[in-house]
Amino acid sequence: MSHELFSLNFKQLMTVEIYVKNPRVYLGLDEFDGVSDGDKELEKLASLRERRKLVLPDPNNIVGHEELINWLTEAEFSTIDELNKVSHSENDRYINQILWLRYLSVKGKQDQYDVKIVDTFGITFPKANETNYTFELLLQEIARLRLKEDKELYTLLYEYSTKTFQSIPILSSLIDILLRGENNTNELIRTFKVYESIITEYEQVHGLNSSPYVVLFLEKLASLTSRLIKEEGSHELILNFIKTLKLKFEDFTEKFQVPFKFYALDSIHIDPIFCDPVFVSRISPVISSLIQSCEYLCQNSLDAPDLKKNLEQSVKFHHFFIQLNPKLPVSLGLVKTLVKLNQIQSATKIMKKTLQTDATNFKYINFMIVLLVASREYSTATKLINSTLLYIEQDSELSKAENDDIINLKILEILVIEKIHSPQVALNYLNDLFETYHKFYGQPGNASPLLDKIWLLASVLYENNKLYDEASNCLNEMAKPDLSRKAWLNIAQNKYQEAHDQIESVLTPIPSSFSPQARFSAILGLSHLAYNHPETFKSQKDIKSVQARCHTNLQRLRSDYTFSNHHHVYHFLSLSYEKLGDQVSLQEVLSYTVNLPDIILDLDEL
Repeated sequence: MSHELFSLNFKQLMTVEIYVKNPRVYLGLDEFDGVSDGDKELEKLASLRERRKLVLPDPNNIVGHEELINWLTEAEFSTIDELNKVSHSENDRYINQILWLRYLSVKGKQDQYDVKIVDTFGITFPKANETNYTFELLLQEIARLRLKEDKELYTLLYEYSTKTFQSIPILSSLIDILLRGENNTNELIRTFKVYESIITEYEQVHGLNSSPYVVLFLEKLASLTSRLIKEEGSHELILNFIKTLKLKFEDFTEKFQVPFKFYALDSIHIDPIFCDPVFVSRISPVISSLIQSCEYLCQNSLDAPDLKKNLEQSVKFHHFFIQLNPKLPVSLGLVKTLVKLNQIQSATKIMKKTLQTDATNFKYINFMIVLLVASREYSTATKLINSTLLYIEQDSELSKAENDDIINLKILEILVIEKIHSPQVALNYLNDLFETYHKFYGQPGNASPLLDKIWLLASVLYENNKLYDEASNCLNEMAKPDLSRKAWLNIAQNKYQEAHDQIESVLTPIPSSFSPQARFSAILGLSHLAYNHPETFKSQKDIKSVQARCHTNLQRLRSDYTFSNHHHVYHFLSLSYEKLGDQVSLQEVLSYTVNLPDIILDLDEL
């Protein structure tokens, strides 16, 4: 056999150097047998290189494992005995079982592996001077390839965990299985805490640079953090996991000198860094979890500065992800985050580049239209709408998601026409919107949030045309009543007391059964009454009380992830500061308002 076991070229060695400063890993295929002396390690590996021996890399050696896969892909073995002859660990049956199983898996024949052989090994609880480490690695490999059902794997690993000291490979595999399962979060957290304590102890003894578990631990931590966020677990618990994830990732990038670059918020061109593909595939999900964590922190920000800090961190991690994955389309999450930071020009330029990668992606197109309008590029927005609608007429095969995007596109068309022309002109397009909806989803009957969205738009259009009865009828057609919208309709008709009663019906229940959007609209409605129509209230004491309440709610909205850059928030805050005689805060709010984008439809609704 003429396989080159150590085939790393200079470029690959530089890739290794990018993220691992470790003499074992420089050579690409070192076997993990504890923390080794650097000089002896070099001598041993030089000998192995001469003998062309097959080696199982340590768990953290990403490039080494990729080289092993490449080597096994080219190799041809009929039996495990043939493989044993070229194995450096020819007398270690567990390592050879791992290599044999890895060989079968790269050939797509892992189902030929006899899993029952594990039962014949008769592993017992080791003595103080013994270890079952390589057998544990074999179980980890079986779990990774899912050669048994998860329930069987869990039983196997759990039973084995009672016959060993606290084992990192076993706990790692148990965590993987628990992550794939459901309704087991408490057990998952307990198992992870034990896993974390063992990893921490190992790193304290041997140092982070010598730990073979750094990437594995990051992967587990990121997956568990994302799961806790998705399941809306304990806020304090999630905050602790996010804090740990950030710290561990920072330690990893610093200790192993991952050359991430830091860019300004408004940066459009992000240079890629060249890392091994396997490294990219493993670290990218960790960064995705960090982005998700930042979004969670944004949604739970304490105040406006805290929100800004979390948004900026989100942009940083998005930039890291782009550096590792320059060929992937830019995440819409980055675009939304930039909009929250009022970086409209940057968001628009990024969206234009993204749209070039998939010119018929209707969601991209909808984002682009909103950003073009925010940038006051009305003519370009109109041309994009018209060309997209023309394309849609020629494409009869559309998915459910695409149908939803097209409805949103037609909603945007009406909003753009109203902005460019008038509410009266926009009203002429309403029938076409309903016809398109009925074409996609049939006649109304089954309630849907999308249909409610159309009825809400219709109500606003009729109100803006002073057709109040028609506007009210549209609200009555909605499956879920929108009291805050009815309040605004009453305000338009000078029915302030009725409007106030409806607003209080939305705001008073705590916790509220109404949507955040309805509560937001109600807060603005109450602010409108408090500052523009104080006669709604019975006495000066009532007026001051309501205005103080509005001021508190408006201040909270400044740190609200969804509504923090809504211009009406700052309009009413300016009225509040004017009433309070706070000229410094008034000027601050007015200055901030000047730079706020005109967003015709929240990007989170697209």
